[in-house]
Amino acid sequence: MNNMVERMKSNIKKNYLFSFLMNMRLSSGLWMIYMAFKGMSLTQIGFLEGIFHVTSLTMEVPTGSVADLFGRKLSRTIGR
Repeated sequence: MNNMVERMKSNIKKNYLFSFLMNMRLSSGLWMIYMAFKGMSLTQIGFLEGIFHVTSLTMEVPTGSVADLFGRKLSRTIGR
């Protein structure tokens, strides 16, 4: 029983570390710097980011509808 508690504590610490690293999103900042380095203005970068976010939203809503109708696993398979 004690061994299981130790493993759970270890897994909780690992999960906190994973969540922290996963949510840092270093690539988002690097992507902006890369586009600026390539000579794009802030307006152009903002326009491209806007297109990205609108596209993400419009593609995510149908995935949720498919999940409601056919199940989560099929929805994720089709979404990939």
